[in-house]
Amino acid sequence: MPGFQEVCAIEVDLQSMRSGLKKKTEPMKSCFSKPKSHWVLKYSIAFQFGATELKAFVVWQDRVTHSLTSCTFLADALVYRE
Repeated sequence: MPGFQEVCAIEVDLQSMRSGLKKKTEPMKSCFSKPKSHWVLKYSIAFQFGATELKAFVVWQDRVTHSLTSCTFLADALVYRE
């Protein structure tokens, strides 16, 4: 994306996000095929910049409310620029 640089990678445990999954079913393409289902989860990555630390969260809609879970930064993927 123009104007942005990759500076880190994050890892998140998706187990807590199960309640936000929505089942989608594709229509049948012919009378001989079976409908195909898949799961969709709409989410956002939020960064919180503090005085000395950076935090990341995954935010998703959990039925009625918005939920979030913290992320872990992968140390090997951090990029330091001077």
